[in-house]
Amino acid sequence: EYHHYDDYSYCTKYYAYKKINNENTFLGCVKIGCLNLSEKVESGVSNNGFASYSIDQIMPTDEFNNLENDYFSLGQSIDYYKNINDIFGNDADEYYKSLNDLAYSIDKFKSLYNDKEPCLVYSLLRELHYTNVIQFNRISHGECENTRYDFDIYYKDEKLPIIVDPDENPPSNIHVLIGRNGVGKTFLLYNIVCHLLENMELIIDKNSSHKYKYSEAFKVDAERNSFAGVIGVSFSAFDDGLSSIQVKSESESLLENQHMKDDFKKKYKYIGLLKRNTNRHDIDDTRESNNEESDFEKEKNKEIQFITKSANEMCAEFVNSLKRIKTDRVKRETFIETCDQLKTDSMFSDNEFIKLLNNYLTQGNKVEEYIDRIERFFYMLSSGHMVIILSLTCLCEAIYEKTIVIIDEPEIHLHPPLLSTYIRSLSFMLRKKNAVAILATHSPIVLQEVPSCCVTKVIRKDDNMSFIRIENETFASGTDLITREIFGYDILKTGFYKLIEDNLKEDFEATMKYFNDRVGSLGQMLMLDLLSEQENENDQT
Repeated sequence: EYHHYDDYSYCTKYYAYKKINNENTFLGCVKIGCLNLSEKVESGVSNNGFASYSIDQIMPTDEFNNLENDYFSLGQSIDYYKNINDIFGNDADEYYKSLNDLAYSIDKFKSLYNDKEPCLVYSLLRELHYTNVIQFNRISHGECENTRYDFDIYYKDEKLPIIVDPDENPPSNIHVLIGRNGVGKTFLLYNIVCHLLENMELIIDKNSSHKYKYSEAFKVDAERNSFAGVIGVSFSAFDDGLSSIQVKSESESLLENQHMKDDFKKKYKYIGLLKRNTNRHDIDDTRESNNEESDFEKEKNKEIQFITKSANEMCAEFVNSLKRIKTDRVKRETFIETCDQLKTDSMFSDNEFIKLLNNYLTQGNKVEEYIDRIERFFYMLSSGHMVIILSLTCLCEAIYEKTIVIIDEPEIHLHPPLLSTYIRSLSFMLRKKNAVAILATHSPIVLQEVPSCCVTKVIRKDDNMSFIRIENETFASGTDLITREIFGYDILKTGFYKLIEDNLKEDFEATMKYFNDRVGSLGQMLMLDLLSEQENENDQT
């Protein structure tokens, strides 16, 4: 519907509607322009007395499939683009293309903007800024309007702040818990997931894990239902924490219990190596014949509830997830762009697996000819590459705006460069989906990829646990510096540190000779420090 709005040079304003069930549904305001419009229409008189040019004079009067190339359009609000995505769904691309939408075709917008096309600059952008169009571009391609996260997780009196600034660089959408083995990182993640789900009004089974205990000492300080869902990711074969979480069905109504289970499946997804053991008849028979089980036997039987998935099962999971991504325009675009991030890894860039996935997702309905090749490629991947592609594919399918992703030790199966690639690809996907991740690790490689404001060191003494922030910057820092700051004196009591200290001689040359001159730069620095300390002690005596 044309609107006779005169913005002192041009009349380009329309109200867009879509007819649904014989009723017009309002989409929003859109302006339509044309190259050299002033030369193609008769001029009118604007409110300020100058010439005014109306696009309506040359717009098609009948139904049309596409505007000609000289035409271009631009929505005037975020809601316009959100409405198109919501109402048109997978057909939104065709809508944007039919109107030559500049936010959707951002390169064309930049070209016209740099050329200072009058109709664009003085009319379509009259109430908008360049940055608005960049934001519209993200939304038109299915990305989310990025918002700030600011909530706290408490364990007793210890606070873990989660703050994400969407425009900050380096990105702050991955928060890291780091500490030595056995400090309780997985226990933290297990309880964080449970309490996040309770924040979403789910009743969690507090005895679902054989290894980790639910703790009332945790609290999520955020408004109820602040999050869309939680995804737990772990490829450990030994920890059932994230795989065991389930809803507690307390109602006497079967229908109500089913609704609770459906709600749980909607709000929580586990991605990983474990699955529930559905063939437990022998175990159950044993338990019936032995009513007096020891506590250890009970825990052991509980543990057998989970077994590892086979390569066939993981391949099927990957392919099924990929098929679902293919049917969704937004997820399809996100996955293709995320896969581009993986090309920094030589294996993914050299063996054309990413190209094969791209072709499968973009080749219309020609699917079966690709599936066999994709499955063969998947089986040929190393365990690390299999984990990373399965993880990112399942995440892309499951992640929504305001999702919290919980990852336990992402370094499992991944060598350092691949781990860095995974973290960067994950951060890219999170930013596109306005989501955030909390992960536990003991790898300094992970810390190299996030700023120190997102890193929390976990310390435990007896039953007391504390959280402290890292002082030195971690992003793009050396692993030696990070390792020493995180593990402190512990690292000096292990490995080559202890070997050098135990065999320190009277001077640097003698120590090097003892090790046959096979000591790297870090070890040489350690020698000099130890010799200096030794000399100072001798001077004082």
